[in-house]
Amino acid sequence: MKYDFTTILDRAGHDSLAADAVPFDVQPDPDVRKIPMWVADMSFPAAPPIIEAIEKRLEMPNFGYFSLPDSVEVAVADGRAFLSASDELFDVIMVDAYQDITIPFQLSSVEFFSEVSRHLKPEGVMVVNLNMTSRENGSLNEYLCDTMASVFKRTYIADVAGNTNTEVFCTNADTLEQTFDESRAKLTNARYAEMMATVAQRLTEYTGGSNILTDDKAPVELLGMRVLDELIAGELSYYKSNFSMDDIMGMLGA
Repeated sequence: MKYDFTTILDRAGHDSLAADAVPFDVQPDPDVRKIPMWVADMSFPAAPPIIEAIEKRLEMPNFGYFSLPDSVEVAVADGRAFLSASDELFDVIMVDAYQDITIPFQLSSVEFFSEVSRHLKPEGVMVVNLNMTSRENGSLNEYLCDTMASVFKRTYIADVAGNTNTEVFCTNADTLEQTFDESRAKLTNARYAEMMATVAQRLTEYTGGSNILTDDKAPVELLGMRVLDELIAGELSYYKSNFSMDDIMGMLGA
């Protein structure tokens, strides 16, 4: 599947704070062009399967209340507390709790990942979505991956092209890659198969280090701020290398 990460969309007037809102009550000259200093998934068109699903749903122009099927069980609770009170074993446990610097420390420690490990079946997998990619030594991602690797026998990472996400796969089985390949071969949806082929190409086994987060010491806010500083510095380096100070001041109308 090919995704479009090059088309520039003018989101002004289309539910975009980045395009429409100016912070701190600043009132710039109406001719001044506003340039958001960040890129998010909302900056790009939604993936085709999402658009297709929405279009299909719109064939019925009634948006009444609905309920989940009986086969779907929902528990509204803190993830760690839920696992601590459960004896159930799972094939997959997905952790998607890391958003920028708003990271719950209790879902980042060796004690939490040990709890997850105890609730996986022998060939079960924990899948973690890290929102901010960083390759700096001592980064938040390194701490999280080192902590996971200290608990699980096998840890794999796969960067997501076109954004700052990294997917992490942890298991205590030696057969993850083989099982993944066998499962991919059974896929009948061409788009999904191509997506999983991309994951397989990017999948890299991670060797853990000594940066371990614990319940007693998990400075995730500080580590998250370091990643933000790194991302901002990377964005600024582009403008520094492509625009002079006069160019920037001209765009700001100064």
